[in-house]
Amino acid sequence: MRAAFFIGFCVGVAGASIGRLRPPRSTGVPPGGVWVAGGITPDNVSQLLAAFEPVGVDVSSGVEEAGRKSPAKIQAMMEAVRSHAG
Repeated sequence: MRAAFFIGFCVGVAGASIGRLRPPRSTGVPPGGVWVAGGITPDNVSQLLAAFEPVGVDVSSGVEEAGRKSPAKIQAMMEAVRSHAG
């Protein structure tokens, strides 16, 4: 079984931003890759993909409006991910 490394963060907390966050270099990336979660929206997912090169992205509230999943935000998220993948 290949283990994955999970990075959770919240954009905007204590001045953190995706551009300043990086996977820990001292531990390296495990064979299973990196998953990221927390504060991910259609507006910042491309920057996150470039910074972390994850194998997966866990998205929840970043595609919601008024506490419900938004089809438009889900579509925007998928388009942003696909355009990053080229």
